[in-house]
Amino acid sequence: MPILREAAGGIATLAIAGADAGNALTPELCVELHAALSACDADPSIRVMILRGAGHGSFSVGWDAAASAVLLDDLQTLQGVARHYVYPGAQQPLSPWIAWRTLLAQRTVKPVVAAVRGDCLGLGLVLLGLHTDLRIAADNARFGFPDIHAGLGSAEALVSRLTRQIPLAAVHWLVQTGWLFDAREARRHCLVNEVVPDARLEIRAQELAARIAARPAGALRAEKRAAIHLETAGPDDAVALGAALAAAEAGAE
Repeated sequence: MPILREAAGGIATLAIAGADAGNALTPELCVELHAALSACDADPSIRVMILRGAGHGSFSVGWDAAASAVLLDDLQTLQGVARHYVYPGAQQPLSPWIAWRTLLAQRTVKPVVAAVRGDCLGLGLVLLGLHTDLRIAADNARFGFPDIHAGLGSAEALVSRLTRQIPLAAVHWLVQTGWLFDAREARRHCLVNEVVPDARLEIRAQELAARIAARPAGALRAEKRAAIHLETAGPDDAVALGAALAAAEAGAE
């Protein structure tokens, strides 16, 4: 299983397990991550998730270039288009291309804590921005979009929603220079909440997740739904929808 899952005490830990310590993301890994996030979101016993890289490797260095090239080559053929777009249900599991697109569009309604060690680059940083709410970084963590060095531009910062989360000047720095933020710079630009020694990363993430898991589940979901749907709304709309969601969640408990 490329996405390792453990669950205890209302906390699900999802670990990205690539072929090596870089934990690069293949299309198949995106299928598994999409499925794991969806399953945890639907599981009433899970209150909060932790997303991390497997073992003591990086969170993720981004796309596995070789594996991704195979998928993109397949999409240049009529048969490939049919498999991935016209008849995606015929594939088991779900088409990697469809799963990847869904992974980048779908967000969970349960809180997700990131535990970031080593490199969090490219698509790894997209996942951090898109799918995690609170972020703990080890002191050896690095963040960035280095694809610009290879002449690649794929609107990663926009897809990741980082343009809504950190100062725009910091986003331009990452995207246009290709340079990386270390953990302290990431904290200074509010990309992460805390920086801890590497040996304390999992401990601190578990502490934070346990604190969140002890809060009323309905209220947590209502707050996150409101945050997702009202990122561009005015304060009056936010208050109104927040109240409606809280009432709906309370009735569902």
